[in-house]
Amino acid sequence: MVKLVAMDIDGTLLDSNKNLSEENKKTVKEYEERGIKFTFSTGRIDNELEEVSSKMPYVKYGIMCNGAYVIDFENNKMLYSDLLDMSDVRYIYDTVKAMDMDMMFELQADGVIYSERRCIEDTKRYNAYHIDEFIKKTRVPVENIGEYIASRDKPVAKVNIFFPTAEIRDEVVEKIKDINYDLSYSEGTNLEFNVKGTTKAKGLVALAEYLGISIEETMAIGDNLNDVDILKNAGVSVVMDNARDEIKKLGDFITLSNDENGVAYAIKKLIK
Repeated sequence: MVKLVAMDIDGTLLDSNKNLSEENKKTVKEYEERGIKFTFSTGRIDNELEEVSSKMPYVKYGIMCNGAYVIDFENNKMLYSDLLDMSDVRYIYDTVKAMDMDMMFELQADGVIYSERRCIEDTKRYNAYHIDEFIKKTRVPVENIGEYIASRDKPVAKVNIFFPTAEIRDEVVEKIKDINYDLSYSEGTNLEFNVKGTTKAKGLVALAEYLGISIEETMAIGDNLNDVDILKNAGVSVVMDNARDEIKKLGDFITLSNDENGVAYAIKKLIK
């Protein structure tokens, strides 16, 4: 029996226009009232999640930044964390910068995202114009990201880099595929770096233990590369119809697309 459901956000809970449907909201609320626990399972950090979480206050937990930490929202308590030291961040920055690639380098830390002002003001350059308003709303601008990285000493949850094209991103991935960090992406031109072994799956395990729920009693719903491990480890794995074929192979159940309320459909079909 499913007792805990982990829901990815982008490409899963939200539709292609980044909107949260009434059907998904209503269904999650209905099943939460029946005793099912829900958690967001996302690459996002706190301030990126606020708009969604404010509309779904009955979702009391968050597996954040690809599993870098887990939060109990209701009690404002961090249940688990696995963060990047600044020495790691400097290594990642220097490694990619040495390739002479144009990039929008971001640090996800302190519940916000630090990004260079010139990049925030020119999202088209990094093919992120479709989330331009969202980026401008959620980024904390710094004048020089290299100088900020050099001066910061506190750890960060995740590094995110936008490149001008997916082809450039893929070229970078090919060059650094053996780097000692977990790589994933959730947007067309981005690349995300986490501590090696930090995944949404680890976050799910930590949250399930906290709630006294076995991993066999969990369900994960996702669509992209940063969902691979959680889909492999959850008791029931649900993949969105809008996911790529290699992700669909991981699903026990293929639900409708994110534009067809696939989250609500899966919950109704699989949770009795």
